[in-house]
Amino acid sequence: MALERAALVEPLSCCLNGEEYLNAQPGDRALVFGAGPIGLMHAAILKSRGCDPVIVTDVSDERLAYVVEFGLGRTVNTAGGDAIPKILEAVGGEKFDVALTANSVKSTQADALKLVRKKARVCFFAGIPKDDPVLPIDTNFIHYNEISVFGCFASNLQHYHQALEMIGRDDIPWDRFVTHRFKLDDMVKAFAVIEAGQGIKTVIDCE
Repeated sequence: MALERAALVEPLSCCLNGEEYLNAQPGDRALVFGAGPIGLMHAAILKSRGCDPVIVTDVSDERLAYVVEFGLGRTVNTAGGDAIPKILEAVGGEKFDVALTANSVKSTQADALKLVRKKARVCFFAGIPKDDPVLPIDTNFIHYNEISVFGCFASNLQHYHQALEMIGRDDIPWDRFVTHRFKLDDMVKAFAVIEAGQGIKTVIDCE
């Protein structure tokens, strides 16, 4: 396995940890907020487990294009607000069995809870800014609809083994997840690309 592909094992292992809580089943309707590298990995896992549809949202057309290019699901651009009606319109008004927030935008956590149906599972995968961490929620909605809400962080050795096996297969275009490559001398340029939110994964060659 090329080192560039192997570098994806750690983040994918964390995604597999979150997916363990969601326990997605074939035919489940799945929603992922965020089309960055983590969101794309979650979409890949959900698709591989037979979820249909897999919907990925973001405010960047550039990142959403990767979802379609890699065959990971359908997309909704939520730029400008009003995410809930945009998402429901894209799926004919039907809500979701599993939802996951793969970004640090607090409002998407609230949206995820409103977009799932009874007995759904929701994973808050990404952290949010520590200076504004409190999310007002209607706990009766969770109670009466029997919704399970999970937080997820990091992974364990079992998840590493699962990620290594998954990345070793070619059913997902893992090599194409690495969109930018730089030499060590160009590290400043590499970080500029990352800070600008360009591409998916950036690799720095230390040789």
